[in-house]
Amino acid sequence: MKLASLIPILILSSILIINHPMDEKENDEWSKIYGIIGVAHDILKIRDGYLIRGYCQPKGKENLDAFLLKIDSQGNEIWNKTYGSRGENDYANSVLETEDGYLISGFTSSYGSKAWDIWLLKIDKEGN
Repeated sequence: MKLASLIPILILSSILIINHPMDEKENDEWSKIYGIIGVAHDILKIRDGYLIRGYCQPKGKENLDAFLLKIDSQGNEIWNKTYGSRGENDYANSVLETEDGYLISGFTSSYGSKAWDIWLLKIDKEGN
């Protein structure tokens, strides 16, 4: 009796699976891959696009740096910048848009202490 009640459910499930598009990319407005070896953690809507925040390992460095990637509304890269010092690990936890640029807060191990230090960085609208 229980098997008979499962048959309609199995048929309905099969129909739904068959009718579901296998390639979800058909529904994407756009998709981009950026040549940054790293991890994106956050995206921030700004006046003229978006900022993607994360960390990466720049070429020639052993440790990690914070990065910001600015894109327009179509995902086109405007600029990308890395932020770090002295070859140690630097991480950006949050980004705030200001009138003349951005304020980045994070933490670093770059200044000789065995523990993490609070890190605050002010940059202009071009990421400098």
